[in-house]
This record gives sequence, structure tokens and C-alpha cells, in this order.
Amino acid sequence: MHDDMSKYAGAEFESALKEVQDNCIRKWEAINMFRYVLSSVNYSWAIKSHSLDLLLTLVDDKCSEETNDHVDFPCSTQIFAILKAIERVMIAAPDTLMRKKAFSALKRVISVVPSTQRFDILQALIENSMFPSLTAILLDLVKNEVLRESRRADQVNGSDRSQDSGESPPWASQVLELVELILRPPEGGPPCLRDHSEEVLSALNLLRLILIIDSRGSRSAKMLRDEKIRAVYSEWLLPLRSVVTGIQSELEKDGGDDENQMACLLNPVQLVLHRCIELVEEKMKGL
Repeated sequence: MHDDMSKYAGAEFESALKEVQDNCIRKWEAINMFRYVLSSVNYSWAIKSHSLDLLLTLVDDKCSEETNDHVDFPCSTQIFAILKAIERVMIAAPDTLMRKKAFSALKRVISVVPSTQRFDILQALIENSMFPSLTAILLDLVKNEVLRESRRADQVNGSDRSQDSGESPPWASQVLELVELILRPPEGGPPCLRDHSEEVLSALNLLRLILIIDSRGSRSAKMLRDEKIRAVYSEWLLPLRSVVTGIQSELEKDGGDDENQMACLLNPVQLVLHRCIELVEEKMKGL
């Protein structure tokens, strides 16, 4: 009798879950409900862990981007709220497995946000991030989106050359603003590498991708205009190179475990920074 009831309950649950999965509006209504559990201090971590499991089951890849862009969705503030709730779990969860699960949920939810809203949402998350490591993760997600949009544009232009207008992609200005936010902070001066090396590295990797895309042809030729490329060089990269050089000099004089750790953090930043400077200098030759 107990087994029969369990099978019946399981079948009913699967039926209800499929019904929600097949309706994007109802799916987003369900997604939005998870924020109350994930952001509340009244629920245990065990309940939040089970909620993430259910969220990952609910948000699969069946609701495609093509469908997303033609369906009414909740406002950006609601999407932002559920993503911030997931972020809280990523930051505060007591074990690594749960933090990884929360990160998977974050990526999954972002992936089903309509492509027309996705960069706006990521920009809002980054601008409201208080943790350098989280900012770095979000910038890596932006880089993945840039790569996805670039490949999509290449496919469109490959099949129809008339689509190649030479105009800057709609996301370009937003992405450059995010890179500038990290490499040239609003408070002035280059970033503090000792405290923000992770997000600086992610911002440099994002900038490197933009520079590579920008150098490939007429489709993206206007992504970085003349005055912008000069600003990137003189206001973002050269001041950062001076900071890196200064820290290197300090490390050579000192020593110890802290300095060795800083050297390990600095090396990848230096490599990507050097490549970005090379790409910008190559682009400036044609100005």
C-alpha cells in the first residue's frame, strides 16, 4: 500500500512538473517562488539545498531562446531578485557542494532569460556585487554570452552577407562599461590588485575577447572606435601595467609566503594584460 502511494505521488509530481516545464510563463512563476525560500533566514540549509535540486530540475534547456524572445516574461526586477537569492546561497552556503549547486542554478536561470534582457541582468548583478570573487564569476558569464552572441552573428552573416552592416553589436557598449568599471573604478585610479586580482583577471580576459572579435572583420569594426581604443590604452591598460610593475618590484625586494601568494595571483594578470596591450597597439597602428 505504501509503495503504491509513493508511486502515485511520484507520478503526480512528474506530471505537474512537466506541465510547468512546458509552459514558460508558469515556469517563470515557479522560478520566482524559489527566491522566498533561498533568501529567507527561516529555512534550513537542507531545505534550501532541496529547493536548488528542484530548481535545477525545473529549469532545463527545453525553453529555447527563440521561444523566450516571443513570450511575456516577468519584469527584470523579479528576475534580478531570484538571481540575488541564488547568489546569497553561493556566498553563504556551509559546504562546497551546495555552493557549486547554487552556481549551476544561477547559470541555468540566466540561460533561460530572454537574450534581449540577459546583458541587462548580468550588468545589474555585477554593478551590485560586493564580493570580488563573485564579480569575477559574473564577468566570466558575460564573456560566455559575448562568445555566444559573436558566434550567432557569424552564422547569420555567413548565410546572408547583407546582414553585415558594420554596426557595433547592441551589447558592446554594456560590456565595455563593465570592463571599465573594473579596470578604471569610479573612485579613480587603477584597481587594487591585492584585493581585486580575480575580477581584474576576468575583466582583462573579457577585454581580450572583445579585442579579438573586433579585429576579425567589418561586422565588428566599429565596436571600439578610435577615441575608445585610445582611452582603453592610456586610461585602462597603461595605469594597470604601472601597478603590476610596482608590485613586482616590491615582491623582488621582500619575500615570504604572502609575497609568493601575491606573485601567483599576479602572473596570470600580467600575461593577459600583456596580450591586451599587444592587441590594442596593433589596432592603434591602423588609426
